This record gives sequence, C-alpha cells and structure tokens, in this order.
Amino acid sequence: MEQKAPGLAYQAYMRTDLSYLPEHKREELAWIVDMIREHADVELIVLFGSYARDEWVEDRYVEDGVTYEYLSDYDLMVVLDLKHENGRGEKWRAVEQRIRRHPGIKTPVTLLTEGSEHLNRELERGQYFYTDVIREGVLLFDAGRMTLGEPRVLDAGERAEVAHGHFSYWYRKGEQAIRGFRMYFEEGVHDDAAFLLHQATERFYFALILVFTDYKPKTHDIEKLHSQAAMWVPELVRLFPRATKFEEQAFKRLKQAYIDARFDKEYAITREELNWLAGQVERLKAVTEDACRARLAHLRAS
Repeated sequence: MEQKAPGLAYQAYMRTDLSYLPEHKREELAWIVDMIREHADVELIVLFGSYARDEWVEDRYVEDGVTYEYLSDYDLMVVLDLKHENGRGEKWRAVEQRIRRHPGIKTPVTLLTEGSEHLNRELERGQYFYTDVIREGVLLFDAGRMTLGEPRVLDAGERAEVAHGHFSYWYRKGEQAIRGFRMYFEEGVHDDAAFLLHQATERFYFALILVFTDYKPKTHDIEKLHSQAAMWVPELVRLFPRATKFEEQAFKRLKQAYIDARFDKEYAITREELNWLAGQVERLKAVTEDACRARLAHLRAS
C-alpha cells in the first residue's frame, strides 16, 4: 500500500501497522485505498471501528432453521480539503459502487468523508467520536499536507453528561414515532405507518450511535445506520434479518419509506410486512435502552 511516512504530528498517537490483520484483509484495504485515491485528492485515510480495534466479526448462525451471516464493515474516514474536493455527491457514490463490485473485496465498506478544517475544530473541542478515531484508528494514507490538531480528551464524567442528553432526546423521539405508527397501523394507513416506523428505527439508531460516539451520521439510510451502530452493539446483528425473500422485501420497503411513503403514490407495503417490521423495531428499542443505560453506567463509574 503506497503511503507517505506520517509527520511528527501523527506519530504521537496514530498507528500505521496492520500486521495484526490477516493478509487477505490487508490486501482488501490496499485495493480500497487505491480506488479512493484514484477518484479524489485526499489528505488522510484512517481505518477506525472494529477493524482498528481488532474486534471485527464474521459471524454465521442458525435460527429457526435459517442461516444468517454478519460481517463487520471496514470503517474508513476520508479527510479532504473541501476547498478542492467535495465530500458528497455522485463521485463518492461511484467510489462506493466500484468498491462493492470489486471481485476481491468481500468485506462491506463504510466511507465517512470529512473536511480537514471541520475535523480539527471538532478535535480541539473534544468531540469524542473524532478523538477516538484519531486515538484508536490506523493511518492508511497521509498526503503529508495537513497538520492534524491535538485531540482534547473529555473525561468520563463529561462524556456521560453529553451521552445522557443524547439518549434522553433520541430515545424519547423513537417512542413518539412508535406511538404514531400504531395509530396509523390501526387505521390502515400503511404508508404513513411505514414512514413513522422508519423514523422510529432511525431515531433508535441515532440514540445508540450518539451515546457511544457523540456523532450523528449524515444519512437517513437505516441500513448504513444499522452497520454503524453494530460496531458498538454487536447484538444488533440479529435484528432485521434478511435471509428470506419476505424479510428482504419488508426491510427494503422500510428503507424506502423515508422518501417513497411520503411522496410516491405507488408506494405499497402490506400489513403483514408492517407487523413483522414492528416486532423488529420493538426489539431494537429494547436493545437501545439496555445498551445505552449500560454505557451511561460505565461512564459514570469510570
């Protein structure tokens, strides 16, 4: 993997060694880095999350006679100088599609693009998602042009206060969406019921991700939110299984509900699908409460 030697600013707290990963994982990451760099002029590429912590999972299990599989994502932060490169749009969707189509890359990939100035501002104020990425991440590429600010590290009490605010707000908003779903479900208004069930799902994922990271993803894609939340709460891998045609179709319609249930007259979802999805969201609600309360208790006790 082509990489410039990191400058002194990084050497104090960033790793560059991937020798703890199997060879085929290192090859996948090298291909991914090359594809990103072919599409954009990047400042840094940092591996974070489960693969950086060496806590990645490749899990297969059988439930009710059906085999399910979960693979941890490669979580990559791509840092850009936004004066020269846009962090959103068709370019990055094309990068993600090219990575997915690569025959040698079997591991799912989540790309997070951030501007260099924004990243340094957040590090300086102690936003603990970014400080954890820099302190725990592995530097895969450094163009050698930017200086990364020194992270301000919040203590456990400060983190607990921030996390409690996130949990109180987003868990309550998720409960509100479930109440709205039930009303529309009983009235047989399936499109509005689906939209509010999507909102409940999204809000519980936001609660989990924010409590653990103080970071709110810039997406309404519940599949991406699920992958990000599962980095911190592995039991989520058993929610929203898609091993059968029914499960796959139901989840697809829930995912589409954010836009289509509101604006597409042709959008349709069955009562049976809504009922199954509601059961999954209730399980998500329970996991969210247990995981968030445990995280808050851990922070307060630290």
